[in-house]
Amino acid sequence: MSSSLIFTFIFTLCLLSSCFSSSASLHNATDENVTLRPQHEIQKLKLIREHLQKINKPTVKTIQDPKHGHWWLQFGSGTLVGYWPVSLFTHLMEHGNMVQFGGEIVNTKPGGSHTSTQMGSGHFAGEGFGKASYFRNLEMVDWDNTLIPTANLRVLADHPNCYDIRGGVNRVWGNYFYYGGPGKNSKCP
Repeated sequence: MSSSLIFTFIFTLCLLSSCFSSSASLHNATDENVTLRPQHEIQKLKLIREHLQKINKPTVKTIQDPKHGHWWLQFGSGTLVGYWPVSLFTHLMEHGNMVQFGGEIVNTKPGGSHTSTQMGSGHFAGEGFGKASYFRNLEMVDWDNTLIPTANLRVLADHPNCYDIRGGVNRVWGNYFYYGGPGKNSKCP
């Protein structure tokens, strides 16, 4: 029996550095007439943190079109970004057997050492809110695209001295996890 899997990467906040350069503008998500111009790194991080605190669930979801079977990527409160044709997922005609959330760094070790590429914000999960990247209110959609909280969330870090992850559950955030890391460091040569 073959396993069905959909693996989606979501890049948010315009990859931080390009979207939030000192000459860039951040348009307020609730008022298009407000433009914020960050002047230095601390102000940039404050704006990002304030924006993340305003975001409510679900921010990003993948749903299946019941009529045609295509898998749609939806952002925010209903903005359809695009879809993957059902023909791409021969084993996902009706459902998937596994859902994965997280980050990935490709490391070919060209110089014999680990890459210095950061994951997430570049901070370890243990640094928590305001520093580490996170996913919260993790949910899946059922056959009629009704949101269902995830259950039995398991966390795994292949190289915990380079990047790590910590999961949890509470009433406000539902199922969540912090993740990330700096990559190459004194404990990750």
